[in-house]
Amino acid sequence: MYNPQYPPPPRRKSNVWAFIGIGVALLLLCIIGSLIIGIFSPSTTKDSGLQAPASEAAEAARELGSAVPARSSAPAAPKAAAKKTIGDGLWKVGRDLPPGKYIPTKNVKEVSGVMGCYWVKASDAEMSDVAGSGMVENGRPEITLSKGQWFTTNGCGTWQEQ
Repeated sequence: MYNPQYPPPPRRKSNVWAFIGIGVALLLLCIIGSLIIGIFSPSTTKDSGLQAPASEAAEAARELGSAVPARSSAPAAPKAAAKKTIGDGLWKVGRDLPPGKYIPTKNVKEVSGVMGCYWVKASDAEMSDVAGSGMVENGRPEITLSKGQWFTTNGCGTWQEQ
C-alpha cells in the first residue's frame, strides 16, 4: 500500500549496458593493437642462408632421379664469405645465424634514440636459462654467440658478424 509520507525507494539503474560498452571497446583496442604490432614488427622466421653440403645435395638429386649433375670433387676457388647480419627478433645460433662475434652496425643511440636497446642470449627459446643480457643506451655492444644458443634483440638495429 502506498503511503505518501514515505516515497518509494529510488529505482536503481542497471549498469549492464555500461559494462557491455566497456568490454566491446577493450576488445576493439586489443584487435587494433595486435594488427599494429603485426604490421610493424619484423618476422622472426628468417632464412638462415645455410646450404646443405655438396654430398647431401648430390644424394638428394640421385634419390629424386634428377638430371642435375653432382658437383665436382675439385676444390672450388675460395669465395669471400658474406658477413651475416640480423635485426630485431628471436634467433637460433647454428640454424638462423652462424656462431661468432656480433656487433651493431651503428651506435645504438643513432638507431633507437633515447629508448636504447636490449639483447638476451639463452639456452632455450623461452629465455628461462639466460647466459647473458644487456640493456644499452649508447655505444655498440659486442656479443659472442655459441652454437645452440637462442638470441633475441630489440631496438639495437642491425647486428653484423665480425
